[in-house]
Amino acid sequence: MRRLILCSVLVSLIAGNLLALGPNDILPPSKIRPGMKGYGLSVFKGTQIERFPITVLGVLERSDFDMDAILIRIDGGTVVQRKSGVIAGMSGSPIFINGKLIGAISFGWYFPKEPICGVTPITAMLACTEPQKFPSPRLTTGVLRPRGSPIIVSGKSIHRVWVAANPKEAEAIKEKLRPDEGLLVPIATPLLVSGVPRSVLPLLQRMLEPYNVVVMEGASGKATSLPVKDAPIRPGSALGVQIVGGDVDFTGIGTVTWVEGNKVWAFGHSMMELGSVDLPITSAYVLDILPSYQFSFKLAVSLKERGRLTQDRLFAVAGELGKPAQTVPMQVTVRNFAQRLQRHYDLKLASHRELVRLGAYISLLGALTSAVSSSEEGSTYMRLKVEAKDLPPIERENWFPAEGGIGFGGILLILLGGARTSPLAELADIVEAATGNRFGEVKFTRIQTEIEFHPQRRTAWIDRVTARKTKVKPGEKVPVTLTLKGWGGFERTMTVDLEVPQNARPGRIRFLIGGGMMGETVRQQSGYRRPRPRSLKELWEQLRDVYANNEVIIATSPLTSGVEIAGKRWESLPSSTIEALLSMGSSDIQPIRDYREKRFPFDRILTGIASIILTVEAEEREKEAPPRMPRMEAPPPPPSPSGPPQSPEGDGGEMSTLVLQRLLTLPLIQQLRDPVERAWFEIQTIRQKWRDEESFARWFVSLAPFALQREEKIDKEQPPQPPDWEEVRRLSPEQTERKEQPAQPQQLSAPTQPTARTQPLARQPKTWVLDKGEDWLKGKLDGTVVATDGTVTLGYHAKTLYNPEETVGAFCLLPSSGSSLLVGTIGPARLMRVEADGKKEVVAEISDEAAVTAIAKAPDNSVWLATAPSGKVFRIASESEKPEQICSVNATIWAIAFFDDGTAVLATGPEGKVLTIPKGAKEPKLLVQLPDRHALALAKGIDGSVFVGTTPRGKVYRLKPDGKVETVFEAPQNPVQALAVDKKGNLYVGTSGSAIIYLVAPDGSWKELRRFTPERDIMAMVGLDDGVIVATGSPGKLYRLTSDGVATWLYDSQQTHLLSVAVNGDAICTIPSGSGEVVALHRNSEGIYNSPILDAGQIARWGVLRFIADVPEGAQVLVQARSGNTAYPDSTWSNWTPPVAISESVLTCPPARYLQLRFLLRTNDTQKAPVLKRVSVAYFPKNQPPKLTVQEPTAGAVLSGRVTIRWRGEDPDRDRLSYEVFYSSDNGKTWHQIREGTTQPTQPRKQEEKQERQESKPESQPQQPQPSSATTASSINWDTTKVPDGVYWLKVIASDRIPNPDDPQTTEQIVAPIIVDNTPPTLGTHAVKREGNKLLVPAYDNTAVGSAEYRAEGGEWIAATCQDGVFDQPYEVLVIDLSKLPSNAKTVEVRVRDFAGNERVVKLNVP
Repeated sequence: MRRLILCSVLVSLIAGNLLALGPNDILPPSKIRPGMKGYGLSVFKGTQIERFPITVLGVLERSDFDMDAILIRIDGGTVVQRKSGVIAGMSGSPIFINGKLIGAISFGWYFPKEPICGVTPITAMLACTEPQKFPSPRLTTGVLRPRGSPIIVSGKSIHRVWVAANPKEAEAIKEKLRPDEGLLVPIATPLLVSGVPRSVLPLLQRMLEPYNVVVMEGASGKATSLPVKDAPIRPGSALGVQIVGGDVDFTGIGTVTWVEGNKVWAFGHSMMELGSVDLPITSAYVLDILPSYQFSFKLAVSLKERGRLTQDRLFAVAGELGKPAQTVPMQVTVRNFAQRLQRHYDLKLASHRELVRLGAYISLLGALTSAVSSSEEGSTYMRLKVEAKDLPPIERENWFPAEGGIGFGGILLILLGGARTSPLAELADIVEAATGNRFGEVKFTRIQTEIEFHPQRRTAWIDRVTARKTKVKPGEKVPVTLTLKGWGGFERTMTVDLEVPQNARPGRIRFLIGGGMMGETVRQQSGYRRPRPRSLKELWEQLRDVYANNEVIIATSPLTSGVEIAGKRWESLPSSTIEALLSMGSSDIQPIRDYREKRFPFDRILTGIASIILTVEAEEREKEAPPRMPRMEAPPPPPSPSGPPQSPEGDGGEMSTLVLQRLLTLPLIQQLRDPVERAWFEIQTIRQKWRDEESFARWFVSLAPFALQREEKIDKEQPPQPPDWEEVRRLSPEQTERKEQPAQPQQLSAPTQPTARTQPLARQPKTWVLDKGEDWLKGKLDGTVVATDGTVTLGYHAKTLYNPEETVGAFCLLPSSGSSLLVGTIGPARLMRVEADGKKEVVAEISDEAAVTAIAKAPDNSVWLATAPSGKVFRIASESEKPEQICSVNATIWAIAFFDDGTAVLATGPEGKVLTIPKGAKEPKLLVQLPDRHALALAKGIDGSVFVGTTPRGKVYRLKPDGKVETVFEAPQNPVQALAVDKKGNLYVGTSGSAIIYLVAPDGSWKELRRFTPERDIMAMVGLDDGVIVATGSPGKLYRLTSDGVATWLYDSQQTHLLSVAVNGDAICTIPSGSGEVVALHRNSEGIYNSPILDAGQIARWGVLRFIADVPEGAQVLVQARSGNTAYPDSTWSNWTPPVAISESVLTCPPARYLQLRFLLRTNDTQKAPVLKRVSVAYFPKNQPPKLTVQEPTAGAVLSGRVTIRWRGEDPDRDRLSYEVFYSSDNGKTWHQIREGTTQPTQPRKQEEKQERQESKPESQPQQPQPSSATTASSINWDTTKVPDGVYWLKVIASDRIPNPDDPQTTEQIVAPIIVDNTPPTLGTHAVKREGNKLLVPAYDNTAVGSAEYRAEGGEWIAATCQDGVFDQPYEVLVIDLSKLPSNAKTVEVRVRDFAGNERVVKLNVP
């Protein structure tokens, strides 16, 4: 009775889902014991649910796997009868014990001998939809341990069970399994595929390789031939998850675990672990099971769509019944004109981004393979239309070669990724970019493709290009002849015009002509880089603009450059502007080459690349140097697939090593001849292409030599970094000081006769002077500024008005009403209004533009602005807040000015056009096209005319309201960058490349007013009453320059450029490039100047401080000083001395090596500031001992006769030195002075004080004599004949006592031993012996016998030898060979000498 009640309850739950699944309906793993019996439910035939018995083998508890599992054995039913083991498709089969649900079959035992499987607990499955009620497990792999005692499987005791995520991982774990370990693997989901040829299934399996899915060929029949049209969804029934439906079907088959209302759980594991999904689920009909020892699976077909799958989680899939899934309709039409065949497919693709491309690729490839054999040769035409929600449709038409199993050229194109080589690659190019983008989900709404196969091979390649002329001018059209060759003997010659860009620089310019299949390579070779899309809209627009394979592409770079800002190309910019923009420290700004392209259709599929080089000649020399920017080199182009490889410079060349290496992978070539392998390779190539395009690392780069990181603001309250020792050396007195002669007494009357001046003997104090601009600038300016006339006064303090938080930075400025300021920004293009207190508001934003390049105020007080790169002009009326677009000129508008009648004047580039827009008009008119690339700067003269400056030829023109144009100035060597006019009518012309400002007077005369160094560019200027404010670049500094050429340094941005400058009330505003912020400068009421650190070289005493200053009444100049012995002031330095305001005051700092001064400048009540002109400090460094080197004689020397003792002396203080020389015959105990010309040694004297000796002195400390006389020469002669022969010591003493009588320093050097030998050797004539023809003669010397010779009387001298072979001893036996003398010789002369050169000659009778 009890069993009957449980069964009736279960049947009611299964049939009607009347009760919700509660805790009483679930048997958790904690209550399950080995040996418990139960049953499972699954479908093995048709739609009938079959019940099969099971036995619990044990519960596997978590170890490092975040879920318990239950191990069971199937004891009966179809699985046992057909010996199939656990069947793919049984995943999700519910298991009941005592009428309670414990979970679903999900794991299989690896290579079992009996049907053993793992069960996922139902709580883990329910977690995918109710994570709060049932915590979701996390891990996918790990180890489980049997609870309690080990479990017995096939007679073996199992102590630990590994869980693999997929069969591939299971193979790896299998190798290290121990006998007492087991292995569970998730049961693979069979994906049954129908409607496509069997040959494409391996490609589908490869694309699904990361997932635990097995692709199987499904039944070819449709559900209409089955006995049932539908089946109920209930526990144990078959469930299909559909990836593709319609004429092609991809359905994954599993089993329903539980149904509750409209909710359904199934599989017991994930299908592909995609998370939240929206996939169709269907009922399914099981045709049969196909048993296998390795892999058994259910063969089934999908029936009726019953709902949608919403979750694909780790331990279950779950969905909703009765709600359809959103799918993507796809239509494929294939026409084969060779076989007169047409097929049409209507498909439904799963909308998930991973599955939509899988379904689209395989369906398209299957349709194409079904209609066109891979061995057929011809050409394929494709029309493709892709629609997505809220995006415009993408429509493409293209031709592809069909070379009969892929030819060698096609392999090259695929390997190099240079073309869309097939319909599949064309579709993948869009789908991969859309599904893999980083901006947001693309919801496809329809995909339509039409494919036509034509049996004619309509392929050709560019064989040769010939130009009619090679020397051209900018804007000229040059006819060139293209020779095209193709399949089947096709050959055609055609003439096209190459148009030299109007803005081309003089030099060699390369044109690339390529076929459409090489379009991307042509772009790369020309230096073009696809802009990085900044939004889904921009990405979509890029996908809409692609080449067709049957086009001719002509591309070139005009040798000019620009930047890309936030994905928008801004081409052909002046060098200084490029450098300034790249220094803004934003990854949104990158350098680019200018690119020009022309393309036109052709009637064949074109490959190949050819290039020609033309020389652009200009009538005038350009004065602009190329920007200092990273070098961008394009890779070599791939060779033509139908011809020999071509180098970029001509028709021939060698293939790159990389290409050869890739081509030599013959197995890969053989694989690519397989259409499936080729399709796989094409998909992966396109996928990698778009991954590279979206790579963050590709776009976030630092480009040398520019510092692309934002430069940090300088905190003026913090001290500068300590100088290194090289900097200290550069600040040494030799570099910074200027020695002065001491002041001479003022003479009361001029002498009638010139008198000879004598030099002082005593060492003089040194003087440190600051009176030049470059000297002042070595110190630290804190609220003070330095003028080029060598004066210091109060400067300006900086305040940040605008911080570019949402933009890359500011670019241009214009004072507005009151104290507000208008700011034009970069990335995006905005016009901001900034108040003096920092409040800001957006006046206008032009989202499709990169930058606001110019702002101007019209006579009617309306504000005009221009944007780049499109050159749009907007007007904001004084009573309006909304911008009104006036026109778009498709050029860069660099400046806007106005004639008195309200006519706007626009200076543009890169074609040097000056446009005008009359008041109230909407269309611009060409006033003049100047013979230059850029009309870059405008300035309005006091007579109402407008001056315009150009680059790169550096000219200035005057534009009059009546339309007349006249040249007023040409810069000698540099392009014009900035113009300004002061109230006196003076025109200031600033150049780039060299920061020079020229002044053009109203009468037309001009002069070079100021040359700034090390600055390279004058970036901007604004006129004053007399002079201008100047903003420079490289580095970015701000100056005030008067009409007489005096420049005052106002501000150092510590960054590379200042982009703009404006005077707004009492503030000067500018834009440092590195930060992109707007800084306002206000005059200081007080400021401090800290001098550079004086290095005296030694401890020094400090003398009088003198300064010269213009101090208005009530203003102040206070001076302080401090000293120390470290190169940078630290806590060991003295405190600042009390401030003094009087010159000629003695510094009270303690003696030290280093000194620093501090000047405090204050204005008076009327804000008049003092001006400091000159400062000098006298100081006296501690005397340093001289340096001495005795050059000769050296230790061990043997001397005789009159010898010269030489030495070299140096004094660090450059003092005059005197020298004394002594000798000692008693090892330094007593010393005798050597005097020039003396014949007798001085009386020896002993020194009472002991001194520490140098390393060259002996350890003994003899007494030193008192000096008696000295010489200032560097040598002295010593007559050694006046002293006995023997061993002596020499000593030389150097002293600076002459200029330092109170504190002399001496240095001495001893040379020892020195041997004096003035006695020649002696021959022992009484002891001469003869041995045969040898005559042996003894010789003696005080030091050593050095050498000997002999001869017959009157003959030639012959060298003698000694008996021991070496002359080196006081006693030697000379050997005279008588055989070398005449036979009748009766006497022999012997000459012997010692090492001092003393010699003796003796005659001997021959015995």
